[in-house]
Amino acid sequence: QQSLLDWRLQLAQASRLAWLSQREQLALSAVMLALDAERHRVQEEVYGQYVRRMACLVDALADVVAVDRGRASELLQARKGVQQAELSLAAARSAHRQTEIRLRRVIGDAPVDGQLVGQALQTLPDLPPLLAAAEAAPELAQLEHQAQAVSRAMVGTVQRVLVEGPSKRRAFELAGRTDNNRIVNFAGPLRLTDQFVDV
Repeated sequence: QQSLLDWRLQLAQASRLAWLSQREQLALSAVMLALDAERHRVQEEVYGQYVRRMACLVDALADVVAVDRGRASELLQARKGVQQAELSLAAARSAHRQTEIRLRRVIGDAPVDGQLVGQALQTLPDLPPLLAAAEAAPELAQLEHQAQAVSRAMVGTVQRVLVEGPSKRRAFELAGRTDNNRIVNFAGPLRLTDQFVDV
């Protein structure tokens, strides 16, 4: 009865850790989308400036071609450049809109300043605390709790084991793996190596 209670507590802890992990993934998605939206906004500004400058160049070349017809190919190239810049601007606007729509799906209509998010991410933490945080991540704890719960549930049951050979812990025992890759040590003759046995 106590082992069943322990098993259920382990599963509840694993579920709580999975919920925390999903929250962190959602926050990470929101930050990534906010950064993408800011990047597309900056691209839109840059392409807008480029279109304006290319338009000025076209106007200037049109004046030059009015006087010197030999430079008409330059005007044609500049007009093609304006068209390409306008296409790039339209693509940047479209990407910006799409990213903002995806961001709204994640966080709703609350405004997000991508510049603030980018500034917050510019300062990188020291490596040792980052490694400690990674080792204490809820995902790892969740997997550990799930593994312990599965292992506890297997105690006292008969499992099909593929015998791998002598145990590394005790020379007089054999070691094998269950269907779910759990290592099992048990007494038996060495001739069972590479065979399935019920343990």
